[in-house]
Amino acid sequence: MEPGRSETSLAQNYSEPFPTLSWDLPRDYQFIDLVAVLDGAVSQGFISRFDRTISHSYAGWQLWLPGIQGVFELLLKSHTAEALTLRADVVAQYHRTDFLLKYYPDPSEKVFETFSLYERILRQSEVFNSQSTPREEVKEKLHETYFTVGEMTLALSSDHQAVGLCLRSQDEWRETRSSPLSARDSAGKLWRLPAGAVDRRVPGWKISRIFFIPLIRAYARRYGNPKFLRLMEFKGRVWRVGKKGVESRWSPRVRERRLDVGFVHGPDPLAINNRAKQLRRYFEQFSSGRAAVRERPIRDLDSFVAMASYPDQAGPLT
Repeated sequence: MEPGRSETSLAQNYSEPFPTLSWDLPRDYQFIDLVAVLDGAVSQGFISRFDRTISHSYAGWQLWLPGIQGVFELLLKSHTAEALTLRADVVAQYHRTDFLLKYYPDPSEKVFETFSLYERILRQSEVFNSQSTPREEVKEKLHETYFTVGEMTLALSSDHQAVGLCLRSQDEWRETRSSPLSARDSAGKLWRLPAGAVDRRVPGWKISRIFFIPLIRAYARRYGNPKFLRLMEFKGRVWRVGKKGVESRWSPRVRERRLDVGFVHGPDPLAINNRAKQLRRYFEQFSSGRAAVRERPIRDLDSFVAMASYPDQAGPLT
């Protein structure tokens, strides 16, 4: 998630065209499974409601969660069909869909102050509507890194017998200014940041986790308890942003966290076990060849929710 942005003006920073998406999705897929899961999440009270924005170049699902003032959005990045080998004679067809996870904070939330200067100005401008989401005519023009707090990959088998979720974020998305920045808000007030100032320090994992937990619960209601949950930690990245562009480097002080979740069902226990193993191997590609700093299997979802090393859901936002 490279947070590259132009440095000429605020107007140009939210008028960059969104990349054109490829809409060659199979007719029998068309996000039916995701919508069914979200519908179930609403009926079960895991989320309050959801809406969606779909056009030729934009596909996003906006979600409101109980007790959370801001709004989440799953923004489609790409969709592909892949053939994954289970055994020498068995190949499973999967639909892989990659999303960015965004969070549009309410200005009254403490977490609002951790977003960048541009993000805070945009959030309090006419760019956002009364539903606390970007206006329809602006959504496709916002730089994709604005308000991004995590990523999600959904792998769904063509027979709907196996579903994998790979959920990723960093404990902090940290950006430092390599050159001074000045920008005016909608009231005309001039804001300045000197070179060397920290512009963004968003607690990505804490925010993302608030969304991940009800989403996994909703999938569990549809597909049964997960066959595996695995939490991995890697070195994270930090960024320097300025007029000359964006630089990033690995940092031992920042952690990237990845939660792999696999749901498999069917009449054959051996096939279920093989598919679960195959999903675990499939998720390895998201490590980009990096060795995990820490890895731990999780017994069940309740164990993940109760892990003492992560704060309560309301912790990072209030």
